[in-house]
Amino acid sequence: MKTERQSMADPPVRGSLPWQRAKVPPGRNIPCLAAVSFLFLHLLPSFLAAQNVTIQGSVRDSSGAVLPNAIIRLYQEDALRAEVYSGADGQFRASVPAGRYRIEITALNFGMLSESLEVGPNMAPLTYQLHLAPVVQTLEVQEEPFQISLEPDRNLTGLVLDDSAIQQLPDDEEELRQLLQDMAGPGAAAVGGAEITTDGFSGGRLPPRDQIREIRINNNPFTAERSRPGRGRVEILTRAGTDALRGSLRFEIRDEALNARNAFADTKPPYQRRDWRGNLSGPLQRERSSFSLFASRSRSEDSDSILATTLEGPLSAAVVRPNTEQEYNGRLQFQLPRNHALSLNFEYGTETSEQEGVGGFTLPERAGTSESSDWNLQLQEVAPLTERLVQETRFAVRHNRSQTRPERLAVAIDVLDAFEGGGATSFNEQRERNLQFASLTSYARGPLALKFGFQGEYRQYETLNRDNFLGTFEFSDLAAYAAGLPTKFTRNSGNPELDMDQLEWGAFVQHDVRFSEQFLLSLGLRYESQTNLGDDNNLDPRIGFAYGLGKSSVLRGGAGLFHQRLSAGTVQSVMRLDGTRQIQIVIENPSYPDPFAGGGMQTIEPPASIRKTSAALAAPYTVNASISFESRLPRGLFVSVGYDFVRGVHLFRSRNINAPLPGQTERPDPARGNILLLESSASSRYHELSLRLEQRLGSSSLGFNYSLSSSYDDTDGALSLPANNYDLSGEWGRSSQFQRHSFFARYNFDLPWRISASTRWRANSGRPYNITTGFDDNGDTNTNDRPAGVRRNTGEGPGFFVVDLGLRKTF
Repeated sequence: MKTERQSMADPPVRGSLPWQRAKVPPGRNIPCLAAVSFLFLHLLPSFLAAQNVTIQGSVRDSSGAVLPNAIIRLYQEDALRAEVYSGADGQFRASVPAGRYRIEITALNFGMLSESLEVGPNMAPLTYQLHLAPVVQTLEVQEEPFQISLEPDRNLTGLVLDDSAIQQLPDDEEELRQLLQDMAGPGAAAVGGAEITTDGFSGGRLPPRDQIREIRINNNPFTAERSRPGRGRVEILTRAGTDALRGSLRFEIRDEALNARNAFADTKPPYQRRDWRGNLSGPLQRERSSFSLFASRSRSEDSDSILATTLEGPLSAAVVRPNTEQEYNGRLQFQLPRNHALSLNFEYGTETSEQEGVGGFTLPERAGTSESSDWNLQLQEVAPLTERLVQETRFAVRHNRSQTRPERLAVAIDVLDAFEGGGATSFNEQRERNLQFASLTSYARGPLALKFGFQGEYRQYETLNRDNFLGTFEFSDLAAYAAGLPTKFTRNSGNPELDMDQLEWGAFVQHDVRFSEQFLLSLGLRYESQTNLGDDNNLDPRIGFAYGLGKSSVLRGGAGLFHQRLSAGTVQSVMRLDGTRQIQIVIENPSYPDPFAGGGMQTIEPPASIRKTSAALAAPYTVNASISFESRLPRGLFVSVGYDFVRGVHLFRSRNINAPLPGQTERPDPARGNILLLESSASSRYHELSLRLEQRLGSSSLGFNYSLSSSYDDTDGALSLPANNYDLSGEWGRSSQFQRHSFFARYNFDLPWRISASTRWRANSGRPYNITTGFDDNGDTNTNDRPAGVRRNTGEGPGFFVVDLGLRKTF
């Protein structure tokens, strides 16, 4: 029987349209529904007929605290009739016909509860209490069959981090973000990079670790509910406040005394990090409302190494980058009448970073300072309309302000493969207002599960951009710099102001049908659209299946189309350098230090370079397909072997359509400068074989992921330029994110004296890079020319290996 699982991750949108104020029959409480959902309900009157009895209850531990993620199963004799999970507040609901059942409730580290239950109309809410499982000195593993779930959101190719695993994650937001992206695997790069959502909302800050209930990685890969594939998606679910007042205050300090010296630096730089964190949660009204508060402040001095070569010789030094960050967060959860759940979240944060950009070839004189502040308000509502119909709505508004300014106002100096000096080129300010809204409706009856709805996001930007307004000299090597012979000079000028907005939205319908206990079929259809892109043919069909092989193995697969979006940042770049708002001049072989003193190939007033979009610009999309075999072996070992294929079509790249023709030095239109045309003519291909192992024995858990992949494309991004603008065949090569081998392992275990430990191992092959001559051999003013016969990304960098070990003890 299809189980009904309610998400607490979506808030209401308060509308003012006439049909949103329509009268409804007495006794039927319809919350803030979007018009599409309301009209659809009237087309499905048969769905509103409730024939089963709904069981409601809560699960708690021996102290009275709620137990989330407990598994509740209802049996008649040996037949499983329903299986549901308790929510963040410990509550659960199940719908079954009236009769006598055996209820079994299990939770991690707790003993199983089993008793008889008579199900009938007008049942009072149930309350169950679980006790910790007794500690035993022997371990007995029984060879009992285990039926793996066919549900697409319970697949073993994904990864679910429960509370015990979450407690081992880093507190720092950037470290946590990087770790989650690493756990998503190399396949995320093939679908546009990893996407992280919190309670269904994208963007914004990651919630503090103490407020995270569950993390799902690479979950449900072919659902039509999401615009992005499940591969590379990280879903964070937060917890509600508890029924008892709980809190903590924590201070952490790190010092360079325990740091090793960077192998490329002559000295070990000073380093210290100081973190203050506190949280408080509890009830406002018992079993009706709760709250969670969090505050943190962090001050750190991160370090990097400068590895450059100047006229005085090699330069190897350590650099310290001070960073100050603070965050405040408050959550409210309300249990409304008729089992409606409403939650409100508000967060505010600021961050200041100094010595930005310094490290590698970049000298301290090129440093910049960045500041940002943002606030975010989220509303979520889950409303069961009937025993089978659930409405989810959400709304969020976010405001972000950021600015980057150089420490030194001067012309920038770039000497290829030697050093980058002068002044920093980034000098900008931006204000962003972001609105997110969604309305989702779920219906479950017997073997059928239906979900439909829409999501949208509106972005509004006010920008002030003076990037490269002082100009940049580029030299081919150190000898050319010593001789004062730059290869080109670039400078932007004009109006730095630009205001723009963009609306992105999608609608979907997802239909899951269980034809038998061994076979489940998922069918989905999604439509994507956005402003600033005149392509509306973005219909994405998706299909997935799961076939049970016995009671302990599942064969799972699927395929689908996934359209991607034209980012607001790319739109701003094209609009800004349109030839009227701002212009870019490029002088080949200019005079130095005054590029306008004459002697170059261009006149003193060179023609301006502009950006424009192709009339045939289309939304890029990927064709995704995968198949996997999942099985449970003895001793709590789960194994998953899978194959993924991703084909990218109509990917973005740019091309200089006014570059000199091959063998010539003059442009087709000498009166104009570079014309950088944004096209959707690139493609990609990705193959991956993956092996995943998971094992849990008592309080210890082991995870192992290995990927063997192949990734090829002919673009490095929407604004990237080819080496030859008239022959793109040489651009097809290994992707910049190519990693032949990728390995990730984690192990959580307990030590004596109630100390918990965790270790993480990560390794991957080196990434490719371009081999270039360092000169502009074809006269297109771009120094990315490659030697004859050398294709893109033929070089390969070193591999990467890192080990983390953490120890934790709670008093």
